Amino acid sequence: MQRRIGWRHLLSIITLALLAVSAVGCGEEEEASPDAGDATIPMPSGAPLTLSPENAGVGVTFGDMGLLTGHSSFELVDAAFTTAVLPIPILDEKKALEFTPENIRSQPAPVQSKKRTEELLDEIDDAIEADADAEDFGAYVLVIDVFRVNGSWPVRWDGVGVRETDGPGAYDFSRDDMRDEEKDIILKAVAEAHERKPLKRVVVGAAIERLQLVNPEDFGNFVSFYEEVYDAIKAQWPELEVSPGLNWDRFITDVAALYTPGGTVEEVTFAQIRAAWREIAEPLFAKADFLGLQAEPNPDYYGGTPENLPVSQYALLAEVQGSRPVVWYAVNWPVTSAAEKVTQRDYLRKFLEYNAGNDVELIAWKGIRDLGPDACPRIVELGGPTSDCFAGIFTESLAGNRLSDEIEAAVEE
Repeated sequence: MQRRIGWRHLLSIITLALLAVSAVGCGEEEEASPDAGDATIPMPSGAPLTLSPENAGVGVTFGDMGLLTGHSSFELVDAAFTTAVLPIPILDEKKALEFTPENIRSQPAPVQSKKRTEELLDEIDDAIEADADAEDFGAYVLVIDVFRVNGSWPVRWDGVGVRETDGPGAYDFSRDDMRDEEKDIILKAVAEAHERKPLKRVVVGAAIERLQLVNPEDFGNFVSFYEEVYDAIKAQWPELEVSPGLNWDRFITDVAALYTPGGTVEEVTFAQIRAAWREIAEPLFAKADFLGLQAEPNPDYYGGTPENLPVSQYALLAEVQGSRPVVWYAVNWPVTSAAEKVTQRDYLRKFLEYNAGNDVELIAWKGIRDLGPDACPRIVELGGPTSDCFAGIFTESLAGNRLSDEIEAAVEE
């Protein structure tokens, strides 16, 4: 059964189209139109952000804690990063490769969020128990990702045909069965984490702006789905803070480009970014206790180096966040080899500098360690980016690199 067509988005596009036609007819009145958005470039103000054990977090995935056990690196991790971010897929495609489609559908637990959360928390507990000096993280953030590993489309929640490429309409958020099943999957994962750990925040839909880019109508469906999940979480656990997740860097480039005449990133000005925020992000964050954001720029847009990031990259947040704090649940400059770690370090410095003036409560690096030869091929096999294999603070051997040295020094200060 189809429902919840994204009328809000459709109305926004129609409105923008009418404004564009009107602007063409009026000529010089185009820039004066308040509906076109303010093109003024915001700038960061105040001192750069700093890292401390109170605001520094790190993404923890399968296999991390097993490697940390018995290494001095563990002491740095649980001392410097008091918040653990658990990125959990709505359905783990990597795990699903071990099963036949029929088994996944009849026995979905091995690949669903609750089971994956349970196994990851078991791994964390085992690592803490094995190290007499280790301490548990003081807070946890659960991030539920509804997208496929390759980023092309929401994952098929039934697990069937995981190797297939799905098209629009087949498994979108207008379907009652998908909405009901996915909400149930999410609530069970939240319950598992909340029962066992000091769970503080939940992010529903990591980097969900991807859906706006592949299917704008379904993005509107997701907004109403998220609102249902938000209400359901708050009804059971009113103390938990809930937000959708957005990759800010992709939002101000690829999504904002939808509002330019030619649809290209090169055309984007802050008029388009503000229009995109007003029409797309504001409805998304209408029900949100914080702004759950990911920081992961596309290096191609900046000549491959964070040195070319504009000073205004994150300054607009001070203008739009209102009373809600920013939670950076995944910070990363994508690299494809260990030799590029210095680039990640340089990006972290820019990130802290350019977030000056923003009310930020958490800065979590995307991962603890780079993926090894066993885990990385599984991501590549599913079409995931090679950069996901090198998003950690540590190498697979847990040897420090320039990025981990930078973080350790910042936290010690």
